[in-house]
Amino acid sequence: MARASSHLRRVPDLRSPASDRAPAQPRRVHRLEASFSAVIAGVDASSVLVVPRSASSGSPCSAKLAKIAGYAPSVDDVVMVARDGDELVVVAVLECALALSLAAPDGARARLVDGALELADAEGRLLVRYVDGAAHIAPVTGDLRLAAPQGRIQIEAGTDVVIAARRDVTIAGDRKSELVAGPREIDLPSAVCVEARGTKITGSHVDVTARATRVTTGEATLVARAARASATRIEVAATRIETTAEQVVTRAKSLVQEVTGLFESKVGRARTLVKGAFSLRSKSTSMKSQEDTSVDGRRVLLG
Repeated sequence: MARASSHLRRVPDLRSPASDRAPAQPRRVHRLEASFSAVIAGVDASSVLVVPRSASSGSPCSAKLAKIAGYAPSVDDVVMVARDGDELVVVAVLECALALSLAAPDGARARLVDGALELADAEGRLLVRYVDGAAHIAPVTGDLRLAAPQGRIQIEAGTDVVIAARRDVTIAGDRKSELVAGPREIDLPSAVCVEARGTKITGSHVDVTARATRVTTGEATLVARAARASATRIEVAATRIETTAEQVVTRAKSLVQEVTGLFESKVGRARTLVKGAFSLRSKSTSMKSQEDTSVDGRRVLLG
């Protein structure tokens, strides 16, 4: 009778106390053997097809892919294959047919292409490209968001900053939004400051050009050293107009005043100089002087 192999595991007696049971045997560790180089001929979801380089005309064999950081298999890659029992395992990469890349769990890849570092999504669409100190960020779909919930976001440029959009550009600040042009050390830089309590525009020279302008306000105050208005036609509609000045000069080719109620003038002295004829028409006329009344003319016609 053949003697049982010494390496057979003894079955413990379940009726005996735990202290009498034989200790568990350690798990056997597989040892990789007989490694060889091969070329990947096909890629599957969980395995690859390899052809040994020593027998390139042979039939491809299926091999599992060991965890190799940042490696995604592709056809024509040269890899190192080892045996693990009855299985083949790709354990190392010797040459990559495509550019070296790092793969993220969602399929996005970082790769080196023509000296540029590129980041593409799972479908191969370019997201970020960096080369010669210049970076280009352009997601094909979705939004691009820069966020610093606990800090500031600062963008600096040696030359220009350009912001362009096919729809809207919105700049919002809970406290204020400010747009400044010119060095801050000058006396009056051009600036637009928008706060919750109001908006302030400053500058050494401000121009407003528009086909039509409408200003609606509850109260308006104009303070200027000199103010000039030029227009083909000016219309003013108001309940009351008050003018206070040391001197008022009005020049016009024709001046027409129409008053439906009372027209009253209170002056210190009054003088009217008429180059041509002077005509006064009224329903009734009353002239009263505390002192003399003088009428001088070549002829005085009454009645």
